[in-house]
Amino acid sequence: MGRRILVVGGNAAGLSAAARAKREDPRAEVTVLEATETPSVSNCNFSYVLSGRVEKLTRVLSHPPKYFTERGVDLRTGVTVTEIDPIRRRVGTESAGGAGEEAYDKLVYCAGSRARRLDVPGRTGKGVTALHSYADMEKLVGGLEGKSGVAVIGGGFGGMSVAAALAEKRNVALIFVEDSPVPGLNGELSEVVRTHLEGRGVRLLPGNRVQGYLRDGAGRLAGVETDGEIVNCEYAVELLGVIPNVEPLGGRLELDAAGGAVKVDGRQCTSDDGVFAAGDCATVRHALLPGHRYIPNGALANRCGRTAGCNAAGGFSKSAPALGTRATELYGLELAQTGLSLAEARDAGYHAVETVVQTPLHATFHLPRALIACSAVAERGTGRILGVRLAGPYGANLRINAAATVIAAGMDAENACGLDYAYHPHSSPVWDPLLVLFRQTVKTLSGREE
Repeated sequence: MGRRILVVGGNAAGLSAAARAKREDPRAEVTVLEATETPSVSNCNFSYVLSGRVEKLTRVLSHPPKYFTERGVDLRTGVTVTEIDPIRRRVGTESAGGAGEEAYDKLVYCAGSRARRLDVPGRTGKGVTALHSYADMEKLVGGLEGKSGVAVIGGGFGGMSVAAALAEKRNVALIFVEDSPVPGLNGELSEVVRTHLEGRGVRLLPGNRVQGYLRDGAGRLAGVETDGEIVNCEYAVELLGVIPNVEPLGGRLELDAAGGAVKVDGRQCTSDDGVFAAGDCATVRHALLPGHRYIPNGALANRCGRTAGCNAAGGFSKSAPALGTRATELYGLELAQTGLSLAEARDAGYHAVETVVQTPLHATFHLPRALIACSAVAERGTGRILGVRLAGPYGANLRINAAATVIAAGMDAENACGLDYAYHPHSSPVWDPLLVLFRQTVKTLSGREE
């Protein structure tokens, strides 16, 4: 037998690590321990289930366990890792069969994260779900039966997409602490998002912090009390971010002080030379900020998992720095971002400015007319593009990849506005929206904002 590689966690990072390790070293014994019975969950499709566009919840399971076992990976579900001992190279486990222990030569820790939950009066009991896992989604789908009023707690991409999805069939209130449902989104783009969500029937309650959940005499959820008002509802969904799952480590690996995630280098190595980490339990190297940051993100988890698996199997690979590129669909509006917001750039010490434009998505002789709102953050002096935000009825979610490439390449606005982008009358005018944005950024940097 070859080396024994043990992977903790059977979702994006863990399964990518296992598959890559097996390809790197076909003789390796690769075992994945997953605490739930549902590995390979595509969380990003939850909103489509809620909107009815995906009819069955089971469709969000990307691959059945058989898919991995046929490829030589020993995937074991229902096995919780309770302790990790890097000195003895053992992990303690709990399963239906009782307590156990597994040995390893190399360990890839991809235990992911868990949902943040409010700690307020009335939180326990039916009618409130923190949405993060497949089990959470099962609870939510069942709990929404017959419910017409829903409160979504927390903004961001997750909160907005769930609110927009639920609004197809229900009355929805979106409650969030910040002034905008997307922190860092400038006023004009934030207004585009606000107008769209309200047009779908979502009631926005910015600047509101939940003080407690209200229940009737039978214990059923009756409303949400915020510091601004009482919101009547029959169900509440919390989307308040995540916390890295690091408890089994018992302090044996170095953690990031800011986010509490496992600290890794570019090869996904931890403070122990026999342990790698990736995914929502680990940090990532940032392309524009010093050091590593905690950026929970499914696409990053897959890429970093591949790197960890390769290196655990004896290969050599490095993860590319992250930009925090994200995209979502709000059912009639695409919203995407990459790189730094203006506030993030200035906080990091960049002498940054922001440019905002609204520009056509196609040639003028194609109707109806459609606009996309774009913003770019750039550094004075160098002209380097540091961040891009896009919001439009279509075309934002793919264009953001081109913008991410511009930022990753370190391009300045002058060179970026001369890129050779395709013209197609129906989907892009002669001057693509990104080119218009970068050209206007040149004017902003030079003081000619006309």
